Amino acid sequence: MSLVRFLIVILLSLSTVACGYHRYFNGFDDIPEGSASLYIIRPNSFVNMGITMQIFVDEKEIGILKNGHFLDTSINPGAHKIVARTTDIMGDESSLTISAKPNERVYLIASFGLERYFGIKQVGHQEALQELMEFTDK
Repeated sequence: MSLVRFLIVILLSLSTVACGYHRYFNGFDDIPEGSASLYIIRPNSFVNMGITMQIFVDEKEIGILKNGHFLDTSINPGAHKIVARTTDIMGDESSLTISAKPNERVYLIASFGLERYFGIKQVGHQEALQELMEFTDK
């Protein structure tokens, strides 16, 4: 009987691991004067869903990106190196250099694929908006 209780406790614990704060997309924030805005989106996916990513802009960490979440930040106009690094034991890394203009929004998608593919890519406004709409409070 104690094994059954133990398994129940383990299952309940595991079921709450994925719970927590979920940020919703409620439209775009204003871009600060003379700045640009960067959105990094990680679509919800079953593949590697438990792995998080550290996101860096010019070697400064701006946050941890979980499965089905997004980050946004203000950046100065110009070229920036964006790095996404997995926080698992493999420590995979993908980087991309972007060029941002004043009052521009730059959108990136960070994702995993089959056979451990991992990467980030720049996308247009419409594709980003379509992905961000998945984060609305439905």
